Amino acid sequence: MKMTQSQKKVLLDLQKTLHSERFCNAIEKIRKENRIPESTLPAEKFYTVCRKGLVEIPDKFTTKKLRKDVYEILESFSPFATDPDPWYDVLLGIIFYNLMDIQYIHFIAEDIIEVMDVGGYLHNEWNLEYLRNYGLMEVDEKTKTKRIALFFSPHISRNDLIDFIEKKFAWEIEPLIKQYRQKEPEITVNQWRFSDSRKKERDEYVFLKHREGVSAKKIKKLLSEQTDKFGNPISLPYINEIIRKEKRNKAKQRK
Repeated sequence: MKMTQSQKKVLLDLQKTLHSERFCNAIEKIRKENRIPESTLPAEKFYTVCRKGLVEIPDKFTTKKLRKDVYEILESFSPFATDPDPWYDVLLGIIFYNLMDIQYIHFIAEDIIEVMDVGGYLHNEWNLEYLRNYGLMEVDEKTKTKRIALFFSPHISRNDLIDFIEKKFAWEIEPLIKQYRQKEPEITVNQWRFSDSRKKERDEYVFLKHREGVSAKKIKKLLSEQTDKFGNPISLPYINEIIRKEKRNKAKQRK
């Protein structure tokens, strides 16, 4: 599969970091403070241990201090800070061998654009509970009909996004589309358009019933009986969220 423009940006940023004076000084400091000899271990051993999937270092250096120092470096440089664990062995390779496994780096360097199967990820009980606890039930409602998402950094360009879709569509996006079309043929384009267009009407209906003294549980039942008008049924936490939102909106209108 061809590398995307956005992946190339990530690797270029990584290359700049690894060759920066600040990073090189941090490596020298960690070697000095942990009494690691300036003469690095033989390259032949590095490539042998890389094939095993980890970087080996002499036992006398496997200390808590070294581990702490390595993570401090990883957490202070942006390419590694968000997820330092995969980069731990990379840094050990640089410190002890002054070498890097380029193939492994390409594997762990995350693209700044990502396809996600949000339908599959969110629709399990543990994740739904998380959404309920944090008042994010609208996310759950949207993923009932919008199963696939693109997540991307605000630093991408229009061309980055077009390039990503062109290169990833056949490999990552289309298989998910086919999967959901086969598994859920009843979810159509018209259905989600209809649901979106009725959302405001549904929210106003929920708040009206609340003002009339109807319980959230009863409102949920009323909505489930009118799916042709208000779209897919929604949960009690989301109904309560709608009521709170409508109260805030009404309060703003009165000011």
